[in-house]
Amino acid sequence: MGQFHMGGFADFQRAVLSDVALFERLCAELPVGVTSFFRHPEQLKLLREEILPYLSSFPLIKLWSAGCSSGEEAYSLAIVLDELGLLDRSHLFATDFNPYLLAQGSSALFPAQALDANRANYLGSGGKRLFDAYLSRNGRFLQADDHLRQRILFYRHSLTDEGIFNEFQLVVCRNVLIYFDTELQRQVLRRFAQSLHAEGFLVLGPQDGLNRLALDMGFELYRSGSHIYRVGRSAAS
Repeated sequence: MGQFHMGGFADFQRAVLSDVALFERLCAELPVGVTSFFRHPEQLKLLREEILPYLSSFPLIKLWSAGCSSGEEAYSLAIVLDELGLLDRSHLFATDFNPYLLAQGSSALFPAQALDANRANYLGSGGKRLFDAYLSRNGRFLQADDHLRQRILFYRHSLTDEGIFNEFQLVVCRNVLIYFDTELQRQVLRRFAQSLHAEGFLVLGPQDGLNRLALDMGFELYRSGSHIYRVGRSAAS
């Protein structure tokens, strides 16, 4: 309201409901776009050491980073796949409903000021190389290597009102559902279950607080405290 010099909420409401560009800008600025490379490294270490090696038996591995924000999580997964020798036979889908964040992720440009934290998270995830080997300095930004970017498909998708679009061996949706009410959480978890291969895995964020709901819906916890689930027989129904 301050940016558009509107003193009253009623004036702002009328403007938002009558101006498509303003409405889209409001929707773009409302989400909490908090993400980073190799966030929750202990969880990614488990993916690196156990989950992805298990999925390596598939001739083609399809992964979905849902609610990907500006894409750091998708690139982190691509780096892990590359180090395991699986990237060339993986398809990584990164979706969000915010087109501005998707454009940032697709550009593969990320702020350089978080480099030290990114390095520490990478090592904490079990990384065996240097994090810097995957990005090059581009002014005030870091640019991810093309061979990573080419394996990630960014596109717009709403978790709450759009259906399933593929079958995946791994779905990662971390610290997104915490912002949804219980009914929406249930709806999205059901959609994830329907999107997963019978041998697939769902990775939720430590802050989501969905362990009880996921278990009640028929998901099976992979390991205590991991926030990683298998699809139980009743979860997709």
